[in-house]
Amino acid sequence: MSTAIQSAAMTEEQLSTSRCYVAAGGMSCPVCDSEHLSVGKALLVGVGTIWPNECNTCGSTWHEVHKLDQIVDVTDKRGIS
Repeated sequence: MSTAIQSAAMTEEQLSTSRCYVAAGGMSCPVCDSEHLSVGKALLVGVGTIWPNECNTCGSTWHEVHKLDQIVDVTDKRGIS
């Protein structure tokens, strides 16, 4: 499911929670604010990655969606000029 479709299906409260979680760097549970999190195995989808998360304090679960934004520090080691 594309991010645009997911966003359209989210309530305003869910969208607000998502924005706050991302703005805070995703370092705490979006439900109870605990920093005791477990991250599952990444799932590759299209041009991104989905990371399943679980809060070890309240048991809430969610998925982080990571999309390729840029690459940096590319070094061509082929020796072609």
